[in-house]
Amino acid sequence: MPELRGRDAVRMMLQGWRSAFPDIRHEVEDVVEDGDTVAVQLRVMGTHQGAMRLPDGHEIQPTGREVVWESVDWTKVADGKIASWRVYQDNVPFLTALGLLPEAAAAG
Repeated sequence: MPELRGRDAVRMMLQGWRSAFPDIRHEVEDVVEDGDTVAVQLRVMGTHQGAMRLPDGHEIQPTGREVVWESVDWTKVADGKIASWRVYQDNVPFLTALGLLPEAAAAG
């Protein structure tokens, strides 16, 4: 994923996810805080109901499929604002659920 800078860029990215997965929801599985660092382990779920634009400009048309994936958000805070936000996730279950990877790839 390309690096995003500023509120508007982050807002556009989040709106893109909301358009593609209007029922997206997050379950917090664990949170760790240490000073200016917060790590949140999430289970993310949603139904692919809208076109999803990829960073390279391609679009994945709606599949109607339910997707579930695990994610860890690693956030640094400075002066009460988010200074950096990194997301680490295994994309294989996500892509397999959308039918973009064969089931064998997920098993291997």
